[in-house]
Amino acid sequence: MKWFACLLVPVFIFPLQVFATDAPKDDPGLGRLLQTGLELRLVLRDGDAPGKDFEFDGEKLRVDSRSVIDAKDVKTAFPLPEVGSFSISVRLTEAGGRKMKAFTEKHVGERLAIFANGKILSAPMIQGSFGREFQITGKFTLEEAERLAASLSR
Repeated sequence: MKWFACLLVPVFIFPLQVFATDAPKDDPGLGRLLQTGLELRLVLRDGDAPGKDFEFDGEKLRVDSRSVIDAKDVKTAFPLPEVGSFSISVRLTEAGGRKMKAFTEKHVGERLAIFANGKILSAPMIQGSFGREFQITGKFTLEEAERLAASLSR
């Protein structure tokens, strides 16, 4: 007789509307980010390359002025629980997925700055080529994941 062990972990998918409607008025991010333009831009490796300089988590980043995708390309985004932290699951429109696939094939190992309201929210490394569906990973708290997911979703 063979024995199989199985660990069942519940996955909770949080509707973005809950996060958006409950944002406090003094919160500079959540509610306002939903109404502003989202952009994903390449973080440039060469400090002499044309772009704009930004400060993010104490690090100076030079970011391309051209967007890879923006809010109109995002279909859904929501926080996804992981062990000890959260990630953000993102699904793009078909057109957005094609743009992202072409872009990521050329830029594996480089960083992508996620902008909302003119501010960098995250700057993860592109770990592989992807298109329509992907996850933004990092040791996000639930609140950080909620804000980032809300900013990505229209």
